[in-house]
Amino acid sequence: MLHNRFLQYEIFCRNHSGGCSGFLLFAGLSMFMLSNFLLALAKLIDFVLSAYIWVVIGRAVISWVNADPYNPVVRFLVQVTDPILSRIRRVIPAMGGIDLSPMVLILAIIFLQSFLVPTLKQIAMTLH
Repeated sequence: MLHNRFLQYEIFCRNHSGGCSGFLLFAGLSMFMLSNFLLALAKLIDFVLSAYIWVVIGRAVISWVNADPYNPVVRFLVQVTDPILSRIRRVIPAMGGIDLSPMVLILAIIFLQSFLVPTLKQIAMTLH
């Protein structure tokens, strides 16, 4: 859509002898910058989601052992994962003493990585 608007302005400026070249340069530059911004955002989201998967795995591992709840690492893992895991636990309760919420969260993150990140990259490449 932005690309079509850019082409419309380019046709307008070719048909009318006016000072449109500065605008075209700005429009082209802004689309280039938006494209690079979306690519960087996609990479950042991918990195953050991958790191969060490891945090969820760490939380699952400490739940299997009798970890010290006052340990700063344990407290960090609990504080970072509890808000999302508690929402999942409300929908999917523990089955037979097995908490499936970390697995559901990891699957949701993998879905986001498979859908959101490539979509942002494709949008960025069409703007480039």
